[in-house]
Amino acid sequence: MDLPDTVESSLAGTSAVAELVEERPTEQIISLYKSKYNIDISPYFSGVEKLGIYRCKSTGVKFYYPRDIVGDAAFYGQLERRIPGYYDEAKWEHQRALDWIAAGDRVLDIGCGRGAFLAKAAEARGAQVTGLESNGVAAKHAEARGIEIIDEFIDAHAASHPEYYDVVTAFQVLEHVPRPRGFLQACRAAAKKRGLLIIGVPNDDAFVGMSKEAVLNGPPHHLSLWNRESLTAVADEFDLELLNIDIEPLNHPAWCQAEIEARYVPKGWRRSLWYRLGGADILRRYLEENARSIAGHTIMATYRKA
Repeated sequence: MDLPDTVESSLAGTSAVAELVEERPTEQIISLYKSKYNIDISPYFSGVEKLGIYRCKSTGVKFYYPRDIVGDAAFYGQLERRIPGYYDEAKWEHQRALDWIAAGDRVLDIGCGRGAFLAKAAEARGAQVTGLESNGVAAKHAEARGIEIIDEFIDAHAASHPEYYDVVTAFQVLEHVPRPRGFLQACRAAAKKRGLLIIGVPNDDAFVGMSKEAVLNGPPHHLSLWNRESLTAVADEFDLELLNIDIEPLNHPAWCQAEIEARYVPKGWRRSLWYRLGGADILRRYLEENARSIAGHTIMATYRKA
């Protein structure tokens, strides 16, 4: 299967073009999922021998092609069971987003998981909170916290709740969406005039974007890759005012070190020499001592509806 040199952008309009920048064999991805998580993802890649990573020329966003290799509820259920803390209760972006919420705001969190952020918004700001969540197990945890949970996609919800919310949030969700343009249009439609849209995604310019063996950063889990450039372009593309971009400081130095070594220190005798000469210890101390000035996992953009 030959991948096309260009395809239609997933973010910009139909006239926008995205160029092929990298190819990855699906056989390698399937093997890594099996060895790391004991999950068989081969059915998702039926008939697909390789994935392409494309970069939109007008917005800078990168995305995987074919576009529709998307994990279903069973896939996410397996990840939740096999990865401790898959639904992290203490995300950095939750605390940062609270700074933008006023007392009594109507807040919609898309893909709210177990409702950690909405619980904080209700307690700290007295916000009126609603969550969209299709994972039944996670939804039950959120409902037990007294949060209204709706099993509905954002496009359908925005159609029945136009210009309803003061703040619409999506944390670690956009990168899972096969059609980010439609998703962001629906987020905007659900926000009131002058309402806020807050998006948190993995930062592809940080260590999370380094490794080809970080299989969760590709299909059927992540479908697109975001950074400051592409999040900035969202404002013009969707008639939004960009208020702020926040970058999480490094809080996973061991994970960051592993990705740096996997990318830049070859295996075999070179890796052994690296350890014997103390390279790993020097790198670890550097990351720990400078963590506050090093980009971490997440980048968060806050927009106002124009």
